[in-house]
Amino acid sequence: MLFLSFAMMVKNEGENLERCLSSVLPFSSEIVILDTGSTDNTVDIAKKFTDKIYHQKWQDDFSLHRNKSFSLANGEWIFQLDADEELILDNQGTAQQFLDYLAQLPLTIHAVAFPLRDYRPSTKTYTAEFDAARCFRRGKVVYHRKIHNRPDFEGSITYFDKMYIKHYGYDLTEEQQKIKAKRTIGLLLKSIQEDPNDYESHFYLCQAYKSMANDTEKSFIHGLKYLSMKDLIGKDFNMAIYHTLAAMYFEQEDMIQSAEMIKQGLAVNNKNPDLWFDTLKIAVKEKKMRTIATAAQNYISCIRELRKIRTESLGGQFFFHTCSDSVASGLYYLSMCYFENGVMELKNLKQILGFCTDKTRNEINARIDDDMKSMKLEDTSERRILIPV
Repeated sequence: MLFLSFAMMVKNEGENLERCLSSVLPFSSEIVILDTGSTDNTVDIAKKFTDKIYHQKWQDDFSLHRNKSFSLANGEWIFQLDADEELILDNQGTAQQFLDYLAQLPLTIHAVAFPLRDYRPSTKTYTAEFDAARCFRRGKVVYHRKIHNRPDFEGSITYFDKMYIKHYGYDLTEEQQKIKAKRTIGLLLKSIQEDPNDYESHFYLCQAYKSMANDTEKSFIHGLKYLSMKDLIGKDFNMAIYHTLAAMYFEQEDMIQSAEMIKQGLAVNNKNPDLWFDTLKIAVKEKKMRTIATAAQNYISCIRELRKIRTESLGGQFFFHTCSDSVASGLYYLSMCYFENGVMELKNLKQILGFCTDKTRNEINARIDDDMKSMKLEDTSERRILIPV
């Protein structure tokens, strides 16, 4: 039996497919393509990489086609990838390292998750990321849901952090955005109509109406509906909803409701970096210096602990403020707050030196002079206060 297969369902992915398939070649001896009705050059591109190309008419059900693609794969492990994605090795990882990692996993582990990062080529930025379970032991997973399909698998899951999935699918033209919004929102509404207990669709409708259709009113309706179902949803509740709602209230300049969403979210998980970043934004807007210091410190601490959080609870949580731009902002406010505190304590130090022995006073003043020179700073504390007290 083959060790690792890549299973893909595609339709009109001529712009993306070659980039995607080129990224998987170092990992796999089998690539399975299930085409669901392409009318462009998708199939011709696929033929450059594999002869295992199959066809199935599109039936408005992503899980149906996803499960079909898995049934056609022969690997002991099967990796699900979309055409608008590519695999990126990170932290000095190699394809062989990943294959070795899979080979040594206990038989009780049937799934592997990876960071999935949404990339926008037009701005050259990552806008969001979440943990995606994508690699499964053969025969141990079945996908459900017509859209935003969910893998239900047996056994335990683990996390591989030396590789991430780079997703390009949301950097669209206005016309492409309209088409995608119509399809996505239509399928989500249909899912709720067929199953009123389909809680997840309310979460995704909140996201879709905001990011795809720019309809804040409907986004609020579905976001608050999802939040009201928290106890019914249980362990699968996606707390990214707190950030989404907090951010929308912030945009409407309703700081009270934004802060309330943050408060509720932090009560569930006080290690969520998005919620601390939201706290920081409010504090900066309201010029609350003590809160700026606390929020920045907690945000950076959460960013540094993020890997631990993920390995402890791989629930597909979304993160919107893990990119370099957000971290840089957090570090700026954190360093400025520390800087201010350092200046204040330096003033206190200089006052108390007047009561010290000559030996201590001279030694410490000499150290201060040396430190100032090494940092190319003048010994004028007032010039270094960048945040007002």
